[in-house]
Amino acid sequence: MKLLSMLVHNGTEYFTTGKVRHAINEGKIQVINHFPIEFYNLLLTELKADKNALRSLAKMGITNEREMVEHFFDCNYSAFGGDADVNHNGELGNREVVNCDIRDNCPYEGKLCQLPNNLTRREAQVTRSIAKAMMDAEIIAELFISQNTLRNHKNNIENKIGKTGKISIAVWAEKVGLI
Repeated sequence: MKLLSMLVHNGTEYFTTGKVRHAINEGKIQVINHFPIEFYNLLLTELKADKNALRSLAKMGITNEREMVEHFFDCNYSAFGGDADVNHNGELGNREVVNCDIRDNCPYEGKLCQLPNNLTRREAQVTRSIAKAMMDAEIIAELFISQNTLRNHKNNIENKIGKTGKISIAVWAEKVGLI
């Protein structure tokens, strides 16, 4: 209810279903073909400040400003998140973990998009493996890492998310949209 209450009174949430972009503001959902200029400028400012995202887009061959902003949105703000993408003061909200068809296979994961709690790309892979209820031996074989490396990744994950144990990691991964 926090999200719905907040969107009715305090902000705008942008999200994508399939390839269609939507906005919720003042309790109304509308399909949008183009971002409002204020939102576009907020995204552009955020993108320009993120050198890793700019480099990633350039490596992908995306150099047109509008396409860069739209791709940046798709990777960072297109989920139906728990907070408004633009608050009542007109400020851009936090980036979201977006459902991605090429997760784990995207060379720009963690560079173009942000992973929650500053997880590294490899820590995110380990987290998703844990959330799939994989045994340590399966994770080691799938990710081609040693038992010590897996232990180090799990310790780092636990420290970054403030939870301990595989079940807590799996629950957290589901909650933040990592799986």
